[in-house]
Amino acid sequence: MKIVLATDGSEYSKEAAAFVTRLAWSENDEISVVHVVSWLPFQYDEEFYLSTLREIKEEIAPRILDTALDAGDCGE
Repeated sequence: MKIVLATDGSEYSKEAAAFVTRLAWSENDEISVVHVVSWLPFQYDEEFYLSTLREIKEEIAPRILDTALDAGDCGE
């Protein structure tokens, strides 16, 4: 079985992560956790745009993905 779990850090995402941990998994099964950053409008200079993407990558995205991992711990 292969599952793609999309997460945005919401309560719905946490519940979905907890649900997949309760499935009967085998050694051959896989789960991929995905968080997508939507395109940001390019309204300012390039440095502002790049610094915003760095902030999302380094600070925001890890917190969102951690919510999926934390929800998975609840299923054990």
